[in-house]
Amino acid sequence: IIEKYSGISNNMIRCLLSNSSMYSQKIEDLVYGAKENMVEVRNEFQHNYRGNWINNYNKMLHYLYGYGFPIIDECLDSLNNKVVLMADMNTSMDKIIPNQVHIFRIPMTEEFINSKGNKKIKVSLAFNPKVRNTRLDYLGVTMDFKIIKGKSQEEIYEMYSRLDGKEQVKLEGECETQPSSTLRSKGTLQKGVYKLKKTPNFNEEDIFVVVTCKKQWDETPQEYALVVGLETEEDIELYNIIRERITIREHIRV
Repeated sequence: IIEKYSGISNNMIRCLLSNSSMYSQKIEDLVYGAKENMVEVRNEFQHNYRGNWINNYNKMLHYLYGYGFPIIDECLDSLNNKVVLMADMNTSMDKIIPNQVHIFRIPMTEEFINSKGNKKIKVSLAFNPKVRNTRLDYLGVTMDFKIIKGKSQEEIYEMYSRLDGKEQVKLEGECETQPSSTLRSKGTLQKGVYKLKKTPNFNEEDIFVVVTCKKQWDETPQEYALVVGLETEEDIELYNIIRERITIREHIRV
């Protein structure tokens, strides 16, 4: 990765590795094969559903195997049907100020939306906050991201302006990812995958990835890296189409 992308940050290396990662079939079979009443499944990996305790397979998968095993070829190159967008936010102009958000516009082309088969949007975020030696308020800042669809940039601006520092709020237009924001948001390396149906239920031209930075005790601007991967099951000329589009970032204080 370093030879391919000279000068990239450690955060970007972590992002590329996580974005390319996947679980092997053996791992998925092992986790999803766990029975509901197995003694080995601890209570923290179960949740109550209509009076019955059932396994939280997504939590089991994430806690036991992280984001999976990286695929080196996918770290290095975009393919026709797999495009990787990278933002290495490590300059004074790019760093995020605590209690602000960055908004990234991600192109949703007609070719991507209407392609045959399943589609994925994979987002990875990595940051390196200042830390304390004590576990209380260990991280200087915490960060998270959300994928928003069906909203304009102005509407997203207004939504975040009204949040007033609230955490873990479900936003209108927010896409469900695996792992969920609740599972991944405590880490400094985060990845979420949004799977689109074969026929997506939206026709918007673009979606947005919103990166948030919450002050714990550190007020200095925070560097980070963001990687967004677009994948289609059908082999289409996605790379050249996406290449012509522009990613836009806005700064908002909340």
